[in-house]
Parts: sequence; C-alpha cells; structure tokens
Amino acid sequence: MNEPSESTAAKTVLIVDDEALFCVLVSGLLEIQGYRSVVATNGAAALKLAQDPGQKIDAVLVDLTMRPMNGRQILRELRLRCPGMPVVMMSGSEKEDVAEMAAGTGDFPAYLQKPFSSEALAQAIRLASTAGTASPAR
Repeated sequence: MNEPSESTAAKTVLIVDDEALFCVLVSGLLEIQGYRSVVATNGAAALKLAQDPGQKIDAVLVDLTMRPMNGRQILRELRLRCPGMPVVMMSGSEKEDVAEMAAGTGDFPAYLQKPFSSEALAQAIRLASTAGTASPAR
C-alpha cells in the first residue's frame, strides 16, 4: 500500500457519479493514495459542494454520462463558478470515441476510463492539479 505523500495529505477530491456504490469504491481508492473525499450523486449537489465555503475541494472527479445533468454540463458550470478548479473526467462507456472526445475539448487535462486503478486515479488528479490554468483554484 502506498504511503500518502505531502502533496496529497489534506487534499480533498469531490467525486461526482450517479452510482453510489461506485462512489464508495472510488473513495477507498483515493484513501489508499492519501486523499480525502466527498461525494455528490448528481450535478446540483456537486455544484453546491464545490462552492460551499465550509468545504475545501482541491479537485473534482466527474462522470461524463450522468443524468439529468451530464459531466460536460457540470464541467461548464464548474468553470463558471470555480475557475481553475482541477477536473478529471471519467466514463465507463464502451464507446471508443469517448476518450478522444473528452481529450479533444481542451477543457480538462485528465480522463479516466472505468475501471481504473488507485495509481491511475492519483496520476490523473496530479495531472489535472498541475496543468496550467488561467486562474488559480479557490
């Protein structure tokens, strides 16, 4: 098991996925890597948590194919409400073009295909957090 690094200690990731069990699993993967997590199972709850002054969200992990608000809509709102927030998109879709479509938008630097390992998750969060953004995370 990996020891938490100084860079991950005390960092909180907001997990946004409409499958509650998946959120529990991802929380465990994040814990292995030394992160804390909070969960939202819909877009409205995610945006509320991201803007909550009582929560310090350092990065957001968002499923692309949720309903009624999908990952792209959540991303768009996050960009408006929390400029510079590191975002990692993920999907369990079998469509081969999802990763290309996601990477081609330029809106986020990291994409994960479900299922993924704790190491891949941590790497994606680091990539999103270190990517140059025009404005700093809150």
